[in-house]
Amino acid sequence: MHSLFPRCASTCVRLGLCGAVAAILMTLALAVQADTVEADSDLRAQIESLASRHGFAVDGLERIEAGPAKALAGGSLNRDLRAILGDYNYLLVHDPDGEIRQLRIFGIKSPAPPRHVVRTTRRGTHHLVETELVGPTGKWQTFSLMLDTGASIIVLPNSMIEELGFRLEDLRRGTANTANGPVPIRLGKLRQVRIGQARVNEVAVGFVADDRIGERYLLGMSFLNHFRVTIDDRANRLTLLPR
Repeated sequence: MHSLFPRCASTCVRLGLCGAVAAILMTLALAVQADTVEADSDLRAQIESLASRHGFAVDGLERIEAGPAKALAGGSLNRDLRAILGDYNYLLVHDPDGEIRQLRIFGIKSPAPPRHVVRTTRRGTHHLVETELVGPTGKWQTFSLMLDTGASIIVLPNSMIEELGFRLEDLRRGTANTANGPVPIRLGKLRQVRIGQARVNEVAVGFVADDRIGERYLLGMSFLNHFRVTIDDRANRLTLLPR
């Protein structure tokens, strides 16, 4: 019966030691966590703290916008910097041993430009796209225009001049060179051209005689030149990426 007490006491001692070890480990874990999250109140202070601790210089700290400190990734200084500077353009300068000696911050990253994708219809090998044209007085019409990267401007028939709110006396006279020779043209500017969500203001347009243009209303480079243009022949799809 009495032999049970030493084992009990030994067990109690072991449990006490385990509790003490657990407490120490908990304290270490909290210390590591505090070091990872950083006690600094903002991102600039966090970068300065990393620079001081790891011995590298920082150029362009003033380009960091006001904001809270961020959680570090852990594992290496490179990973930590990627974690907290993911929204910025920056450059790391290393010494011959591969250690970071300087951080150059260039500024916050610009958001990616919106990509506009619209369906086209086919007329033989040509693609047509529904296009909203806004004239100088705010009048607008929707037409199906043929994509033509060989045309320097939008080309429409004379019959659309009044429909779009133009006056003949406000249009300049000129000559357009076509595959069938030079033709008279009247030149002006549309207030806006829209294809889906893609919009361009003050777009050059030319009007020619209806019998010279037929049904080939052209969407030329005065609009398309504002975008990187991709045409998918198989899917009948036009993609416009602003320049």
